[in-house]
Amino acid sequence: MRSVILLAVVCLTPPASGNPTVVKRLDLKRLTDAGLSTNVAPVLVERGAALAVAAGMRGGSAVGHLVRLKDLKEYTVQAPLGAFLKRYPTILGGRAAWTLPNHRVEGLLFHDTADGVAGLLLTGGRGVRERLYAHWDLQRGRITNLIELSATRRRGSHTEVHPLGYSPKTRRFYSYELRYEKFARQPYSVSVFAVNRAGKGGRQGTVRTLRRIHSVHFDAPRERVLVVEYAEVPLKGPAPRGYIMRLDNGNQHSVELPLTTYGAAFSADGRTLFAYSTQKGTLSAIDVASGTSKQTLSVGTLGHSLGRMADGRLLLVRNAGLQLLETARLAKGRFAPMRRLVRGFVHTEGSLVFGRTAVVRNGDVLHFVRM
Repeated sequence: MRSVILLAVVCLTPPASGNPTVVKRLDLKRLTDAGLSTNVAPVLVERGAALAVAAGMRGGSAVGHLVRLKDLKEYTVQAPLGAFLKRYPTILGGRAAWTLPNHRVEGLLFHDTADGVAGLLLTGGRGVRERLYAHWDLQRGRITNLIELSATRRRGSHTEVHPLGYSPKTRRFYSYELRYEKFARQPYSVSVFAVNRAGKGGRQGTVRTLRRIHSVHFDAPRERVLVVEYAEVPLKGPAPRGYIMRLDNGNQHSVELPLTTYGAAFSADGRTLFAYSTQKGTLSAIDVASGTSKQTLSVGTLGHSLGRMADGRLLLVRNAGLQLLETARLAKGRFAPMRRLVRGFVHTEGSLVFGRTAVVRNGDVLHFVRM
């Protein structure tokens, strides 16, 4: 099923008036009517300089539709996927590669012009639900490899694949498989997959849990991920955990998290984890090494995303509005009511925070809003 989304991109460097202004609206129905898919959440690409909002096939090419965040211009990128699939000579998943044209382009996983690499997510299969990574060499203008990231081959199992991000430092792209196996002793798992610049890759490590996994967060500067367990009021069993896994060796340790942790972000030095509870409306500062909670602040309920901005402050995206947070002393800063940004009912699940920008998801149109 295709889903269409609304995003509000908010620059928190205010002009003299201090009033938020909608500077661009993008109707995603125009893209889905053109045959592109928007059922994958928008993805930050080009090292935070662009947003990939849709992808699909046009003729023999895979197409990604992006918005450049500097000037809000829309543009497309095209990969010669059809030509590659016709000539691909090897066996993948026990089937001849000529069956691969039955797969569809689900999304643009990443695109990094500086290093000349990109990746596409393909889904499909006959009797097997599989997800494939297509490596795109931008400098040569060719798809050079296919890798199976995930496959569902039996009843009672479900898998999803999502991008984590690209590391310019190591020139590796990371994605993760979220898997549920109904009859397994630990039915929920997250496996992180890395692909290098040459299009070769493998699993970096796996976190397995008894509880449902709510989200996975990429700490790019330190090459690690945070896997967040989900638990809500009333709590049944032990407190939920956050599993921190290093991507260079797969080592992991866990810390206790608040109930319904819907937002998480690391401090600039990586020593503190900030975890937001949407039910309790609190923000907790947790020491990463010891797992102890250092401080808790009341910030309001019904929030869905937390991120660290370029200046080190945090931004919390709530249904009620955007809340700036000071990290040095954990205090509330400026608040921007959502009613000034989005009309009608607001539900901000799927929002993003990066740099000096918030991306607020809510509906079927993209609203680009500057403060």
